[in-house]
Amino acid sequence: MQNDSNIFKMPIRSLRVRMNLTQDTAAKKLGVAVPTLRKWEDDTSDMPIHFMIKIAEMYKYPIDYIFFGKHINLIDILKGEIVK
Repeated sequence: MQNDSNIFKMPIRSLRVRMNLTQDTAAKKLGVAVPTLRKWEDDTSDMPIHFMIKIAEMYKYPIDYIFFGKHINLIDILKGEIVK
């Protein structure tokens, strides 16, 4: 059984990886430092709401699936629905 922090941190990292972005590239697009993004991905720092919105827009994924405990459905990867 997963703990709550895994439910939060894995989607952000997984979304970045499925978009073929490095932490450096994603951080630049968001306008934050790499250590800040790393803390958000590791769930060791709170993320301001405006960055939650930016992340959802950048990764083209519903905000509720990212931040409210719903998991990324890996079937869309298998179907080739990765946004490039």
